[in-house]
Amino acid sequence: MILNQPFTQSPTGSTPLAGSAYPAVQVLSDVAPLPPTTATSDGPAVPEVLENLVFGQPDPKVKLNTFAVLDAARIVNLVETLAASDLDHACLFEPGQGLDDVAPWLVELAPDHALTRNLFTHDPTRDVAWFLWDKSPGIILRSLLGLDDLRAHFRRFVQVPVAQSKPVFLRFWDPRFLGRYMVTHHPEADNHIAGFIGQSMLILPDAPDACVRVVQGHAAPVPRAKGDWPHLMRDAGKIRFSLFRTDLPDRMAKRFDALQKLDRPTRKSLFSQMIDDAVALRLTDERAIERYCLACLMLGGRPQDDPRFDAEIHSPQHELDRSRKILGRAQQIAEG
Repeated sequence: MILNQPFTQSPTGSTPLAGSAYPAVQVLSDVAPLPPTTATSDGPAVPEVLENLVFGQPDPKVKLNTFAVLDAARIVNLVETLAASDLDHACLFEPGQGLDDVAPWLVELAPDHALTRNLFTHDPTRDVAWFLWDKSPGIILRSLLGLDDLRAHFRRFVQVPVAQSKPVFLRFWDPRFLGRYMVTHHPEADNHIAGFIGQSMLILPDAPDACVRVVQGHAAPVPRAKGDWPHLMRDAGKIRFSLFRTDLPDRMAKRFDALQKLDRPTRKSLFSQMIDDAVALRLTDERAIERYCLACLMLGGRPQDDPRFDAEIHSPQHELDRSRKILGRAQQIAEG
Protein backbone atom coordinates (compact mmCIF):
# COMPACT_ATOMS: atom_id res chain seq x y z
CA MET A 1 0.00 0.00 0.00
CA ILE A 2 1.15 3.55 -0.73
CA LEU A 3 0.72 5.42 2.52
CA ASN A 4 0.25 8.84 0.98
CA GLN A 5 -2.18 7.70 -1.73
CA PRO A 6 -5.39 8.65 0.16
CA PHE A 7 -3.99 12.12 0.84
CA THR A 8 -2.47 13.06 -2.52
CA GLN A 9 -5.08 15.77 -2.99
CA SER A 10 -4.41 18.95 -1.05
CA PRO A 11 -6.83 19.14 1.88
CA THR A 12 -9.31 21.99 1.85
CA GLY A 13 -7.60 25.26 2.71
CA SER A 14 -4.10 23.92 2.16
CA THR A 15 -1.29 25.11 -0.05
CA PRO A 16 2.08 23.65 -0.99
CA LEU A 17 4.90 25.28 0.91
CA ALA A 18 6.74 27.60 -1.44
CA GLY A 19 10.20 26.44 -2.38
CA SER A 20 9.81 22.96 -0.94
CA ALA A 21 11.62 20.36 -3.04
CA TYR A 22 11.94 17.41 -0.69
CA PRO A 23 10.00 16.17 1.14
CA ALA A 24 6.52 16.99 -0.14
CA VAL A 25 4.88 19.27 2.44
CA GLN A 26 1.33 20.60 2.46
CA VAL A 27 0.14 23.36 4.77
CA LEU A 28 -3.40 23.48 6.10
CA SER A 29 -3.98 27.11 6.94
CA ASP A 30 -6.37 28.70 9.44
CA VAL A 31 -6.78 25.49 11.43
CA ALA A 32 -8.83 26.27 14.53
CA PRO A 33 -8.44 24.14 17.67
CA LEU A 34 -11.35 22.64 19.56
CA PRO A 35 -12.94 25.07 22.02
CA PRO A 36 -13.01 24.11 25.72
CA THR A 37 -16.80 23.72 25.55
CA THR A 38 -16.33 20.52 23.53
CA ALA A 39 -13.87 18.96 26.00
CA THR A 40 -16.31 16.29 27.13
CA SER A 41 -16.39 12.55 26.60
CA ASP A 42 -19.06 12.85 23.91
CA GLY A 43 -17.46 15.81 22.13
CA PRO A 44 -15.22 15.63 19.04
CA ALA A 45 -11.62 14.61 19.65
CA VAL A 46 -10.15 16.23 16.53
CA PRO A 47 -11.07 19.36 14.53
CA GLU A 48 -13.23 18.34 11.59
CA VAL A 49 -10.68 19.51 9.00
CA LEU A 50 -8.13 17.08 10.46
CA GLU A 51 -10.38 14.08 11.09
CA ASN A 52 -9.50 12.19 7.93
CA LEU A 53 -5.79 12.90 8.28
CA VAL A 54 -5.59 11.81 11.89
CA PHE A 55 -7.92 8.81 12.01
CA GLY A 56 -9.12 8.09 8.46
CA GLN A 57 -8.86 4.50 7.15
CA PRO A 58 -8.96 4.86 3.34
CA ASP A 59 -8.03 1.22 2.64
CA PRO A 60 -10.21 -1.32 4.50
CA LYS A 61 -7.61 -4.02 3.87
CA VAL A 62 -4.76 -2.22 5.64
CA LYS A 63 -4.92 -0.49 9.01
CA LEU A 64 -3.18 2.84 9.46
CA ASN A 65 -2.19 3.39 13.08
CA THR A 66 -2.20 6.83 14.66
CA PHE A 67 0.59 7.83 17.01
CA ALA A 68 1.93 10.90 18.74
CA VAL A 69 5.45 11.62 19.89
CA LEU A 70 4.88 13.84 22.94
CA ASP A 71 7.37 15.95 24.86
CA ALA A 72 7.10 15.28 28.60
CA ALA A 73 8.98 18.53 29.24
CA ARG A 74 6.00 20.46 27.82
CA ILE A 75 3.11 18.43 29.21
CA VAL A 76 2.40 18.53 32.93
CA ASN A 77 2.30 15.02 34.45
CA LEU A 78 2.54 13.29 31.07
CA VAL A 79 4.28 10.23 32.54
CA GLU A 80 1.57 9.82 35.18
CA THR A 81 -1.20 10.44 32.65
CA LEU A 82 0.11 7.74 30.34
CA ALA A 83 0.62 5.29 33.20
CA ALA A 84 -3.01 5.73 34.27
CA SER A 85 -4.37 5.49 30.72
CA ASP A 86 -5.15 2.49 28.56
CA LEU A 87 -3.07 3.88 25.70
CA ASP A 88 -0.06 1.89 24.50
CA HIS A 89 3.06 3.99 25.00
CA ALA A 90 6.84 3.81 25.27
CA CYS A 91 9.65 6.20 26.12
CA LEU A 92 12.10 6.99 23.32
CA PHE A 93 14.97 7.57 25.74
CA GLU A 94 16.99 4.72 27.17
CA PRO A 95 15.25 3.45 30.35
CA GLY A 96 16.82 3.95 33.74
CA GLN A 97 18.36 7.38 33.05
CA GLY A 98 15.94 9.31 35.25
CA LEU A 99 14.87 11.46 32.27
CA ASP A 100 11.27 10.30 31.90
CA ASP A 101 9.85 13.74 32.77
CA VAL A 102 11.76 15.45 29.94
CA ALA A 103 11.75 12.61 27.42
CA PRO A 104 9.79 12.13 24.18
CA TRP A 105 7.09 9.46 24.49
CA LEU A 106 5.58 7.45 21.65
CA VAL A 107 1.84 7.03 22.24
CA GLU A 108 -0.78 5.23 20.17
CA LEU A 109 -3.78 7.56 20.07
CA ALA A 110 -7.44 6.54 20.23
CA PRO A 111 -10.17 8.65 18.60
CA ASP A 112 -12.31 8.81 21.75
CA HIS A 113 -9.62 9.36 24.36
CA ALA A 114 -9.32 12.47 26.54
CA LEU A 115 -5.60 12.85 25.76
CA THR A 116 -6.32 12.94 22.03
CA ARG A 117 -8.99 15.59 22.61
CA ASN A 118 -6.68 17.66 24.82
CA LEU A 119 -3.97 17.71 22.13
CA PHE A 120 -6.37 19.68 19.90
CA THR A 121 -8.09 21.87 22.53
CA HIS A 122 -7.30 25.48 23.45
CA ASP A 123 -8.88 27.98 25.82
CA PRO A 124 -7.99 31.51 24.64
CA THR A 125 -9.24 33.10 27.87
CA ARG A 126 -6.93 31.31 30.31
CA ASP A 127 -3.98 28.97 30.46
CA VAL A 128 -5.27 25.46 31.15
CA ALA A 129 -2.45 22.99 31.72
CA TRP A 130 -4.19 20.03 30.12
CA PHE A 131 -5.34 21.85 26.97
CA LEU A 132 -2.26 21.38 24.81
CA TRP A 133 -2.86 22.90 21.37
CA ASP A 134 -0.87 26.08 22.08
CA LYS A 135 1.96 24.30 23.91
CA SER A 136 3.57 22.55 20.89
CA PRO A 137 3.34 19.25 22.79
CA GLY A 138 4.55 16.97 20.00
CA ILE A 139 3.98 15.54 16.55
CA ILE A 140 1.31 13.21 15.20
CA LEU A 141 1.91 10.53 12.61
CA ARG A 142 0.19 7.77 10.66
CA SER A 143 2.05 4.54 10.16
CA LEU A 144 1.66 0.94 9.07
CA LEU A 145 4.06 -0.05 11.86
CA GLY A 146 3.09 -1.05 15.37
CA LEU A 147 4.35 0.65 18.49
CA ASP A 148 7.40 -1.56 19.08
CA ASP A 149 8.67 -1.33 15.50
CA LEU A 150 8.03 2.40 15.35
CA ARG A 151 9.84 2.94 18.64
CA ALA A 152 12.84 1.00 17.32
CA HIS A 153 12.81 3.19 14.19
CA PHE A 154 12.63 6.53 16.02
CA ARG A 155 15.17 5.47 18.64
CA ARG A 156 17.78 5.62 15.87
CA PHE A 157 17.05 9.32 15.37
CA VAL A 158 16.82 10.60 18.94
CA GLN A 159 20.50 11.51 18.66
CA VAL A 160 22.28 11.76 15.34
CA PRO A 161 25.96 12.18 14.41
CA VAL A 162 27.17 15.54 13.13
CA ALA A 163 30.57 16.68 11.92
CA GLN A 164 33.13 17.83 14.49
CA SER A 165 30.83 17.30 17.45
CA LYS A 166 29.30 14.71 19.69
CA PRO A 167 25.92 13.30 18.56
CA VAL A 168 23.14 15.85 19.02
CA PHE A 169 19.43 15.57 19.71
CA LEU A 170 17.41 15.87 16.51
CA ARG A 171 14.35 16.97 18.55
CA PHE A 172 11.95 15.75 15.89
CA TRP A 173 9.19 15.73 18.55
CA ASP A 174 9.08 19.54 18.37
CA PRO A 175 6.45 20.16 15.64
CA ARG A 176 7.43 23.77 14.96
CA PHE A 177 11.10 22.87 14.55
CA LEU A 178 10.43 19.80 12.42
CA GLY A 179 7.90 21.56 10.18
CA ARG A 180 10.38 24.28 9.35
CA TYR A 181 13.30 21.92 9.03
CA MET A 182 11.46 19.85 6.44
CA VAL A 183 11.48 22.82 4.04
CA THR A 184 14.58 24.81 4.98
CA HIS A 185 17.19 22.07 5.41
CA HIS A 186 20.30 21.84 3.28
CA PRO A 187 19.65 19.58 0.24
CA GLU A 188 22.56 17.37 1.24
CA ALA A 189 20.43 16.16 4.16
CA ASP A 190 17.68 14.78 1.90
CA ASN A 191 18.73 11.15 2.25
CA HIS A 192 18.91 11.40 6.04
CA ILE A 193 15.44 12.96 6.16
CA ALA A 194 14.07 10.26 3.85
CA GLY A 195 15.35 7.58 6.21
CA PHE A 196 13.79 9.38 9.16
CA ILE A 197 10.35 9.80 7.56
CA GLY A 198 10.26 6.26 6.19
CA GLN A 199 6.72 5.21 5.37
CA SER A 200 5.10 7.42 8.00
CA MET A 201 3.02 10.50 7.31
CA LEU A 202 3.86 13.34 9.70
CA ILE A 203 1.20 15.78 10.96
CA LEU A 204 2.83 18.84 12.53
CA PRO A 205 0.58 21.38 14.29
CA ASP A 206 1.86 24.95 14.60
CA ALA A 207 -0.52 26.85 16.87
CA PRO A 208 1.13 30.32 16.63
CA ASP A 209 0.87 30.15 12.84
CA ALA A 210 -2.65 28.58 13.02
CA CYS A 211 -1.62 25.88 10.59
CA VAL A 212 -0.79 22.20 10.32
CA ARG A 213 2.04 20.94 8.11
CA VAL A 214 1.60 17.51 6.54
CA VAL A 215 4.68 15.59 5.39
CA GLN A 216 3.97 12.63 3.11
CA GLY A 217 5.66 9.30 3.67
CA HIS A 218 7.22 6.90 1.17
CA ALA A 219 5.64 3.99 -0.67
CA ALA A 220 8.40 1.59 0.32
CA PRO A 221 10.86 1.28 3.21
CA VAL A 222 13.77 3.71 3.01
CA PRO A 223 17.21 2.72 4.34
CA ARG A 224 18.79 4.97 6.91
CA ALA A 225 21.55 7.14 5.46
CA LYS A 226 25.01 6.55 6.88
CA GLY A 227 27.50 9.08 8.18
CA ASP A 228 27.15 12.54 9.72
CA TRP A 229 23.89 14.42 9.32
CA PRO A 230 24.85 17.25 6.93
CA HIS A 231 24.56 20.87 8.06
CA LEU A 232 22.19 20.06 10.94
CA MET A 233 23.74 22.50 13.41
CA ARG A 234 23.61 25.35 10.90
CA ASP A 235 20.03 24.61 9.88
CA ALA A 236 18.86 24.17 13.46
CA GLY A 237 20.43 27.47 14.48
CA LYS A 238 18.60 29.33 11.73
CA ILE A 239 15.30 27.75 12.69
CA ARG A 240 15.83 28.52 16.36
CA PHE A 241 16.44 32.20 15.53
CA SER A 242 13.40 32.27 13.25
CA LEU A 243 11.21 30.91 16.05
CA PHE A 244 12.72 33.47 18.42
CA ARG A 245 11.72 36.27 16.04
CA THR A 246 8.22 34.82 15.75
CA ASP A 247 7.63 34.31 19.47
CA LEU A 248 9.29 37.36 21.01
CA PRO A 249 6.50 39.91 20.21
CA ASP A 250 3.77 37.82 21.88
CA ARG A 251 6.03 36.97 24.81
CA MET A 252 6.86 40.64 25.40
CA ALA A 253 3.20 41.62 25.07
CA LYS A 254 2.55 39.69 28.29
CA ARG A 255 4.89 42.12 30.07
CA PHE A 256 3.79 45.41 28.49
CA ASP A 257 0.11 46.37 28.46
CA ALA A 258 0.71 48.86 25.65
CA LEU A 259 1.85 46.05 23.35
CA GLN A 260 -1.33 44.10 24.00
CA LYS A 261 -3.31 46.95 22.48
CA LEU A 262 -1.48 46.52 19.14
CA ASP A 263 -2.75 44.00 16.64
CA ARG A 264 -0.46 41.05 15.99
CA PRO A 265 0.85 42.19 12.55
CA THR A 266 1.73 45.64 13.92
CA ARG A 267 3.45 44.11 16.93
CA LYS A 268 5.37 41.72 14.70
CA SER A 269 6.53 44.55 12.43
CA LEU A 270 7.66 46.62 15.42
CA PHE A 271 9.78 43.82 16.84
CA SER A 272 11.14 42.82 13.47
CA GLN A 273 12.65 46.29 13.14
CA MET A 274 14.02 46.24 16.68
CA ILE A 275 15.62 42.84 16.15
CA ASP A 276 17.22 44.02 12.90
CA ASP A 277 18.55 47.08 14.71
CA ALA A 278 20.00 44.86 17.44
CA VAL A 279 21.74 42.63 14.92
CA ALA A 280 23.19 45.74 13.24
CA LEU A 281 24.81 46.52 16.61
CA ARG A 282 26.42 43.05 16.64
CA LEU A 283 23.90 41.74 19.17
CA THR A 284 23.12 38.26 17.89
CA ASP A 285 22.58 36.22 21.06
CA GLU A 286 18.86 35.90 21.83
CA ARG A 287 19.36 37.16 25.39
CA ALA A 288 21.23 40.23 24.14
CA ILE A 289 18.55 40.96 21.54
CA GLU A 290 15.78 40.65 24.11
CA ARG A 291 17.56 43.10 26.42
CA TYR A 292 17.97 45.54 23.55
CA CYS A 293 14.24 45.32 22.76
CA LEU A 294 13.38 45.91 26.40
CA ALA A 295 15.59 49.00 26.37
CA CYS A 296 13.83 50.29 23.24
CA LEU A 297 10.43 49.83 24.86
CA MET A 298 11.51 51.62 28.03
CA LEU A 299 12.97 54.54 26.07
CA GLY A 300 10.33 54.74 23.38
CA GLY A 301 13.15 54.83 20.83
CA ARG A 302 16.51 53.38 19.83
CA PRO A 303 19.43 53.56 22.30
CA GLN A 304 21.89 54.24 19.45
CA ASP A 305 20.02 57.49 18.73
CA ASP A 306 20.66 58.74 22.28
CA PRO A 307 24.21 60.01 22.97
CA ARG A 308 23.90 58.85 26.59
CA PHE A 309 24.37 55.30 25.27
CA ASP A 310 27.49 55.96 23.19
CA ALA A 311 29.83 54.18 25.61
CA GLU A 312 27.66 51.04 25.75
CA ILE A 313 26.93 50.98 22.02
CA HIS A 314 30.60 51.24 21.00
CA SER A 315 32.08 49.18 23.81
CA PRO A 316 34.40 46.31 22.76
CA GLN A 317 32.90 44.11 25.49
CA HIS A 318 31.06 40.85 24.81
CA GLU A 319 27.55 41.39 23.50
CA LEU A 320 25.95 39.97 26.65
CA ASP A 321 27.83 42.49 28.78
CA ARG A 322 27.03 45.35 26.39
CA SER A 323 23.34 44.47 26.23
CA ARG A 324 23.17 44.21 30.03
CA LYS A 325 24.63 47.72 30.36
CA ILE A 326 22.33 49.10 27.64
CA LEU A 327 19.31 47.75 29.50
CA GLY A 328 20.64 48.99 32.85
CA ARG A 329 21.08 52.53 31.54
CA ALA A 330 17.62 52.44 29.94
CA GLN A 331 16.13 51.47 33.31
CA GLN A 332 17.92 54.36 35.03
CA ILE A 333 16.61 56.84 32.44
CA ALA A 334 13.07 55.42 32.58
CA GLU A 335 13.02 55.68 36.38
CA GLY A 336 14.13 59.31 36.17
